[in-house]
Amino acid sequence: MAIERMKTNIKGFDELIEGGIPRNYHVMICGLPGTGKTILALEALYRGAVEFSEPALFVAIGEDSEKVIKDQASKFGWDLENTKNFKLYVISVTKTPFDIISDIQDQAKKINAKRIAIDSLTALSINSVYFSRGMVVNLMKTMGDAASDSLNERASNSVIQRFIYLVISGLQSLDSNVFYITDLSISGSSLDGISEYVGDGLILLKSVPLGKDVQRTIQVVKLRSTNISGGIFDIDFTSNGMIVSSE
Repeated sequence: MAIERMKTNIKGFDELIEGGIPRNYHVMICGLPGTGKTILALEALYRGAVEFSEPALFVAIGEDSEKVIKDQASKFGWDLENTKNFKLYVISVTKTPFDIISDIQDQAKKINAKRIAIDSLTALSINSVYFSRGMVVNLMKTMGDAASDSLNERASNSVIQRFIYLVISGLQSLDSNVFYITDLSISGSSLDGISEYVGDGLILLKSVPLGKDVQRTIQVVKLRSTNISGGIFDIDFTSNGMIVSSE
């Protein structure tokens, strides 16, 4: 039976992944700052809302991220506030601890979101103590002070990894494709150290300085049930969005 796929309609990208991402897949978009992670996710959601009438929910972590995202969208002529089927939802990192998984689920169900982006897992990791859930709270209690003791890096990281795992697994109940934006560590793995293993797919973005210019590339490292073009391809940003060069 043929697999139903979600087209991103990003020029040159869907050709790398058999025409699109399988429905309800959770995909990690990884890269260092400035490589285009947010733009990739934003365009996939925006084009879904405009060109396929698929409700899209872009979840931004932190109050200061709203302006950044709107500014990036405006460079491509995307008016997010007046785009039907598109919702930008900003989660404060200063509010009283709450169940972030249920919060995102509720927002997604309100609009019947088919495309969701979380920007970013890095911000969630940093503020994980505020985004509490029962299992995380219990885990932190059993670990005692070690969970919050910055000197005990291994214990702290295990709590964060458990939290990220809970977020990703908790959102898998949604009838949606979900993109998770996350930063890379110096070693080349995600900063949280677990998301690339939990998700259904991994897209890696890189940038290399070339004199006064920057060469940006994209590689689909993993996408289950898909014959991927595993090479590294150049990407460029035009006034209309991202272009992936397969040549």
